[in-house]
Amino acid sequence: MVQLKDVARFAGVSNGSVSKVLNGSPGVSPRMKRLVEKAIDELNYNPNMVARSLRTKMTNQIAVMVPFTNDPYFVEFFRGVSIELRNFGFVPILYSTEPQFSVQEIRELVMRGIDGLIVSTYGWDDEVLEELYLIAKKVPVVSFKRCFPGTAIHSVNVDDKHGMYQAVSHLTSIGHRRIGYITAGMNLETGQQRLAGYQLALEEAGIEYDPNLVVPSEDFQIADGFHSVQHLLKRFPLPTAIVGANDSLSIGVLKYLEGRNVKIPEDIAVMGYDDVPLSTMVTPSLSSVRVPVYEMTAKAVRIIDAIIKQECKDVVNEKFPTSLVIRHSTDFSAKDEFEFNRFSK
Repeated sequence: MVQLKDVARFAGVSNGSVSKVLNGSPGVSPRMKRLVEKAIDELNYNPNMVARSLRTKMTNQIAVMVPFTNDPYFVEFFRGVSIELRNFGFVPILYSTEPQFSVQEIRELVMRGIDGLIVSTYGWDDEVLEELYLIAKKVPVVSFKRCFPGTAIHSVNVDDKHGMYQAVSHLTSIGHRRIGYITAGMNLETGQQRLAGYQLALEEAGIEYDPNLVVPSEDFQIADGFHSVQHLLKRFPLPTAIVGANDSLSIGVLKYLEGRNVKIPEDIAVMGYDDVPLSTMVTPSLSSVRVPVYEMTAKAVRIIDAIIKQECKDVVNEKFPTSLVIRHSTDFSAKDEFEFNRFSK
């Protein structure tokens, strides 16, 4: 069996240098890293990860915590995180926080031995969040799409106000004046910022804000959109366009309108938010605001890695831009090709 000392001898370096490369320790020169990695490949060396974790007190396991494991958005989120974690040599541990999540659960998760957390805190109560603040002082924590100023929690986020502004501005630019909006998560900054973006776009288009055209939903799921749009369609005059606070809500809207033989976009245009791959599979394909999930998850992993390597001293809160993607649900003349690359391995 090939041992660490064999790798050191082959590479012409010390045992300690090999250990530093294996552990991702700071201060390793690129030349040293190349020599050790070449020796590992040539000798087909497989370090004993259990012994290594006991020695270094590192498990290389990163907990990825999501509220819904069946939601299209969080499927994309976990896919992006897990790919990037493996690229950095980490092992992703998926943890669902539905339907409820307690302080004891997160304590037990950390006690089992993890080197970091990447979390979506949607639905977490104040008691659990307070515990997360304490954990972040000991273990690297990156929050996805929620910022916690004044704490040790890092974050990757998007400009939700501008993103929803883009969505509604697109609709006003093609002539819509009565634009319905299905909200969700209004107890969170995400929901509040998206509503603010909706209002700003109306104001800039010279359209008076009508609260009767804003309908709340219980959650961000497809079923919530299906039920909420029924309330919206009881408001007269009817809206000529509907925006959902996320793609799942808007897909629920599409399914309800389809069952009522409503022509989309001729009778009512529908706009989503997030641009999950499912948006390209529904009929008509869903116009949406693209949130750069893969770029955000990649950054989250790089933050975790930098903290572990002691290369990150300050709390990072990075905000990413959104972009508009026009498809047939708002404009039949839009170029609309199936995006195979979004479903590739």
